[in-house]
Amino acid sequence: MQVGDRLCPTGKFFAREIAGEVPTIPTGSYVMIGRAYSPHGIQQVDYSMDEGATWPEATLMYPGANQPYMVTGFSFPWDAAAGTHFIMTRATDIQGNVQPETVPLNLLGILCNAIPRFEINVV
Repeated sequence: MQVGDRLCPTGKFFAREIAGEVPTIPTGSYVMIGRAYSPHGIQQVDYSMDEGATWPEATLMYPGANQPYMVTGFSFPWDAAAGTHFIMTRATDIQGNVQPETVPLNLLGILCNAIPRFEINVV
């Protein structure tokens, strides 16, 4: 079973596929948007701005509309101050499966759905 997610600020795209690239954005207020997925449908998405010490709940874009295998949108506000920040997002599906903190290494990359840690530079 795989529960996973992706994240970016409104109007921006983070090209995380390029090794070592860290996005840089100006200070200001943002609405962070993302997508979560599970074969069972998404019940909730949480986010952390403090390395996982707290996990406020994000707003689901279409609550109640999530069906099995459906990608579910979510959002949350962020007042970005200057500095390097790490944002983490964690999804929970309708059956109560929570996105894992780590995933054992496997050669095929199957179920590579650990909680992502997005590094962002704000200037």
